Amino acid sequence: MHTRTSSLLTRSSLGALLCAAVLVAGCTVSKQEAPSLMGPSGFAMSFVVTAAPQVLPRDGSSTSAISVTVYNADGTPRPNQRLKLVSDWGTLNLPDVATGPNGNAVVVFTAPGVNENTVMATISAIPLEAADLANTNVGSVRIGLLGPDIPVPSFTISNTTPAVLDPVTFDASATTVGAATCSIACTYTWDYGDGSNNIGSNTKDIVVQHAYQTSGAFVVTLTVTSPSGTSASVSKSLVVAPPALPTAAFDPIPATPTAPASVTFDGSRSTVGAGATIASYVWTFGDGTPGATTTVPVVSHQYNVAGSFNVTLYVVDSLGRRSATTIVTLTVN
Repeated sequence: MHTRTSSLLTRSSLGALLCAAVLVAGCTVSKQEAPSLMGPSGFAMSFVVTAAPQVLPRDGSSTSAISVTVYNADGTPRPNQRLKLVSDWGTLNLPDVATGPNGNAVVVFTAPGVNENTVMATISAIPLEAADLANTNVGSVRIGLLGPDIPVPSFTISNTTPAVLDPVTFDASATTVGAATCSIACTYTWDYGDGSNNIGSNTKDIVVQHAYQTSGAFVVTLTVTSPSGTSASVSKSLVVAPPALPTAAFDPIPATPTAPASVTFDGSRSTVGAGATIASYVWTFGDGTPGATTTVPVVSHQYNVAGSFNVTLYVVDSLGRRSATTIVTLTVN
């Protein structure tokens, strides 16, 4: 009886251990993601991924040898296994490789540039074929990256919908480097998006003003350079409204002439918004004679008979926009 009970307990314990192993394996599988090119297979694999060196300067040129060794389930090297190598920073000299007779493949990783804001790169090896996801340990290695702090540029715009010629203030006071305010330790280059910038002027100006000569949408870009020479840029948009539409207004001089009379019409009170000018004044005199188009606001016309005449004026601005027509009734005695 004792021997049988122990045997039953042993088998029961073994079953529980097997169930636990299955559950653990199930948990492991649930945490992995299947690469799109990986298909099912009866061959289990494991990966060993190493980097030499494992710390690089962030200079855009230093390299590290990434070695990937693939093993079968029985621990023997796996030759001719195609691998895809990916890195979240920097570059790799080959996008995919195949392992050699010893189950090993080597690629070269090049560090990101000094202005790429990272302290670590992760390189992963992914099998492209004959992979059993449930039993494969997809490998990766991390490389530390050392370099000077990169500025974090930031600026505000005083008015994101200004009119033409309105002064707009750009303020980069919130720019930081190494989590500290950069202030005048950094230099600031502004590109206003309309073909103008502050290059050649004082690039230590944290706050600048600019007035746009034309309407439209513009992208403003701030580039900040730190004392160590690292730099970064940020852009924002604003829309400059066109000038106010032109309006036509005029006065007859004299206001009540006696025929025959030469009457002067003065359109100087006509207006247009800042950023545009009045290009032409278009007149009709109401007596059936031809009208007149002038580039100056004052015109004269001869009335030889008495009567009431509807004199009209509209103006056209330098943007080609026309005002509403203004009518003044002139009484000639």
